[in-house]
Order: sequence, then structure tokens, then C-alpha cells
Amino acid sequence: MSCVEERVREAREEAKRLHVLGYNCAEAVLGGTVRAARGEQPPLRIATGFGGGLGRTGSVCGAVTGAIAAFGWLRGRTSPDDKETYARCATLVRRFLADFAAAHGTMTCSELTGYDLRDPEVLPAFAADAARREKCARFIDTAASLAARAVLADGKGGESR
Repeated sequence: MSCVEERVREAREEAKRLHVLGYNCAEAVLGGTVRAARGEQPPLRIATGFGGGLGRTGSVCGAVTGAIAAFGWLRGRTSPDDKETYARCATLVRRFLADFAAAHGTMTCSELTGYDLRDPEVLPAFAADAARREKCARFIDTAASLAARAVLADGKGGESR
């Protein structure tokens, strides 16, 4: 197994571990991706509000937004004048979005899970649904894999491993 594939495996395993511990999809993908790419744990709380399709609205899947947060953490700019880094990060995001949508047909939490999370009365069923949780685990796995592979292939700074 190549070094990149080993680290992609690490991202997937760490994201799964975090999700099993109770972190939401966004927190899990952010943590798994950053841990594999840089060997550190980012503050997962920055992704807490992204779970459930952005604040439990069923919008963009939290696994997707967690990956985008990881791109920013790992490949984001530190100066507003750094147009090259901004463009490179945007390219990573666009490729990731296309690949995730190709794998799952959509990036929308409500379409992926079958739950309209805007209705607070569905939240208990959403939380208790083991089949939905398994589906989300697959979305987390895809997102962590695609995101880790993207940042490791990009190789443009920001790595301490």
C-alpha cells in the first residue's frame, strides 16, 4: 500500500472512530482528514453546526461541509492577498463536490438520508434510525477518503507529517 493510500485509510478509520464516539458527520470528516494529512486534531467544534445538513436543516451534507472545512484548515490562505492559495483551495473543493455527487447522486442531507430535518418532530426518528446511521457512515467514509486523497495529492504546504 502506498504512503498516500495508507494515510487515506487513516483518514477513513479516524472519521469512523469519531462518528462512533458520537461526533456528527462534519466533525468526523474534519477530524479524520486533518489527522491523516497533518497528524493533528483540529478543534472539532468549528464543524459542530454543520451536522445534519447545516444546523439540522437537511441542506448540504455535513460530511461534505466537514471536508470543505478540512480543505480550509489544511490548504486555506492566511492572507487576503494570497489569490493563488484561494484558487487552489477552490479547485480542491470543486473537484471534491463533483466526486462526492458522482458517488452518491446528491450532496443534500435530506435527499441522502430521506429525512426532512427542518421538521423538529422527525429528529428523534432520525437519531434512532440505525439504517440511516449506516448510510451516513458511508457518506462519511466517502468524504474522508476523497478529502484526504485530494489534500495529499495536492501536496502544497501545510503538512507536518
